[in-house]
Amino acid sequence: MILQNGYRVEIHRVETPDGYLLTLFRIPGEPGSTPVYYQHGLLDSSDSFVAMGKNKSLGFLLHDEGFDGWAGNFRGNDYSFINKNYDIDSPKYWDFSWDTLGERDVRIMIDYILEQTGSPQLIYIGHSMGTTSFNVAASRFPDVNEKVKAYIALAPVTTFQYSRSPIFTTPFLGQLFQALQQYPDGSTDGLNKTHSNSLPFNLPDFTTVGNFAELFLNALGHGEIKGVISRRYCTSNYVSLRLCLGQLSAIVGNDEKNLTPELEQLIFLITPKSSSLKMVKHYLQQRDAGHLFLYDYGSEENNMQVYNSPTPPEADFANITCPTFFVYGQNDLLTAEGDVRAAYSRLGNGRELIAVPRATWNHDDFLVTQGIETILHRGIILPIVNQFK
Repeated sequence: MILQNGYRVEIHRVETPDGYLLTLFRIPGEPGSTPVYYQHGLLDSSDSFVAMGKNKSLGFLLHDEGFDGWAGNFRGNDYSFINKNYDIDSPKYWDFSWDTLGERDVRIMIDYILEQTGSPQLIYIGHSMGTTSFNVAASRFPDVNEKVKAYIALAPVTTFQYSRSPIFTTPFLGQLFQALQQYPDGSTDGLNKTHSNSLPFNLPDFTTVGNFAELFLNALGHGEIKGVISRRYCTSNYVSLRLCLGQLSAIVGNDEKNLTPELEQLIFLITPKSSSLKMVKHYLQQRDAGHLFLYDYGSEENNMQVYNSPTPPEADFANITCPTFFVYGQNDLLTAEGDVRAAYSRLGNGRELIAVPRATWNHDDFLVTQGIETILHRGIILPIVNQFK
C-alpha cells in the first residue's frame, strides 16, 4: 500500500524479551525530522495508518508535513505473528493481554524508534487498544513519559461504565448467531472485482466461506481470534458485507451514511486481524470498575502468584505526565464520553479534550470514513503534532 501510493517504506523487526518478532513499517522523513509512532487497536494493524490512500491516510499526511512516520504491530497480528519459543497454535502463544502489550511491546517499539532515529523523544498516536496499552506503559514506567513529547489518544479506551455498546448489555454473540442463520451462504458476485479500481491499493482474491455462526466459532481456538476467516467472509459477497457492517455498526456506532461502497469493503479488507481472546476478556473485566487495572486472574491466590497482591495493580492516570490529548467521537458506543472525561480528569498532564466535530463520528471512523483527512487528520491531529515538531 505504501509503495503503490508512491512513498518509500522501510520494514523493521524488533524482538521482545519473550520471543515475539514485532514488525514496524516506516515512511522515512528527512534526517532529523520528528518521529511519530502510530499504534493500532484491537483486531487491527498498521494497515489503518495508510489504507485510505494518498492525501487521506495519516501516515502519508504526516510524511508530507515533514514527520518521520512509524507504524507498529502488536504481537499476534498478521505482521507480528512469529515467536521464537512457541508455535502459533500453542495456547501459550496467545497468553497475553493489553497490559502485556503496554509493558513490553509499546516500550520496546518506542526504544527501537528512538535508537534508529537518534531522537530523544517521539510523538505517540494510539487508537483504541493502542491507547489502553500506552496508558499501562506510561502509568507504570516513568521513563516512557520522558521519551514521549506528546501523546494523542484516539478513541481512548479505559473503562466501560457509560458504554452503550450491546456487547456489554445483551448476550450479543447469541443474537448474532441467530440473526446470521437467516442468511444463505454467499452466492452473489464478490465485491472485490466490482470496486477494485476505486480502492487505493490492489486487492487479493477472497473466496466465500460457509455459515457465519460456524465460521465465527471456528475462528476461536487456542486463545486466538483468527481474523483472516472473518475478513474472507465479510468480503466474499454483498450480503456478507452488509451483514458484517450492520453488526459492526451495532457495536461501535452507526455512521454508515459516511461510507461509500468502496470504504465499506475497505474496512473488512484491513480488519479484523488476529489477536488474543484474553484481551477481550480483560476489557470485559473493566466494565463496572471505574478504573483501569491489569489482568485479573480470578482469585486472590492466582493474583498473588502473578502480582504478589490479592488484586491486580491499577494503572494510575496521574502518572501519565507527558502532554496528553484525548480525542473522542460523540457517536462512539464503545468509548463513551463519560468514560473518556472521567479518565481525562485523572491525567497527570491533560492538555486538551477534543470531541470530533461530526455528531455521527464512531469508533471505527478513526480508521475509515469519508472526510477523515479534513475532519480528523488536518482538523485535529496535524495542528497538535505541529506544536511539538
